Amino acid sequence: SINNGTFDEPIVNDQANNPDEWFIWQAGDYGISGARVSDYGVRDGYAYITIADPGTDTWHIQFNQWIGLYRGKTYTISFKAKADTPRPINVKILQNHDPWTNYFAQTVNLTADWQTFTFTYTHPDDADEVVQISFELGEGTATTIYFDDVTVSPQ
Repeated sequence: SINNGTFDEPIVNDQANNPDEWFIWQAGDYGISGARVSDYGVRDGYAYITIADPGTDTWHIQFNQWIGLYRGKTYTISFKAKADTPRPINVKILQNHDPWTNYFAQTVNLTADWQTFTFTYTHPDDADEVVQISFELGEGTATTIYFDDVTVSPQ
């Protein structure tokens, strides 16, 4: 299940040591594109991520966490999100290593108002049991994106 999905605690952002807590990955750190986040944090029980440069592909900015899922089990993925400037983002469950196979991928259209997005997902029988939930915030408009109440719950 998700750690700190209600954002009552700060965002750890330490992929090397704590990938089972929220972390930000940005392509600008690796010379892939100029993609970078200028600010992030927690305010009033929600997360915010300010994108300075969205890069050239959706995966160039990611808000991620490693989670454990059981093969063959069905889950409900739910989260609230909004953006200062309306824009799409992707939510994915994927391998946390090469070849980064997507097990689940959906695009949602954020508005300036909170919306709740809910999906049903069955983890494949041949999938890794430790995977990454990833919100892809690259491409599109440079704006501030907000999250709250992120859950991945067994049905």
